[in-house]
Amino acid sequence: MKNVFKLESAGLFLLFTTAYFYLFPGNWGFYLEMFFIPDVSFALILISKKLAVIAYNIFHHQGVLAMLLTIFLMLNYNEIKSSFIEGWNRN
Repeated sequence: MKNVFKLESAGLFLLFTTAYFYLFPGNWGFYLEMFFIPDVSFALILISKKLAVIAYNIFHHQGVLAMLLTIFLMLNYNEIKSSFIEGWNRN
């Protein structure tokens, strides 16, 4: 069972990484930020332990990631893609 979980996690990682670089080719900086945001969310422990646990669990839930990817792909992603890239290039 442990190996099945590892394979499932590796498959999801490859799926989301492939989807990201399909939508945002060559944009490594934003990818790294999005990769580490779930771990940064644990810094909320400075405010409240309960809030930190809730944020950590939400950001690490694979169903939330799948839902966001599905919504993102169902929308007109060319419009969203251009707004993300414009916002990224402004900073």
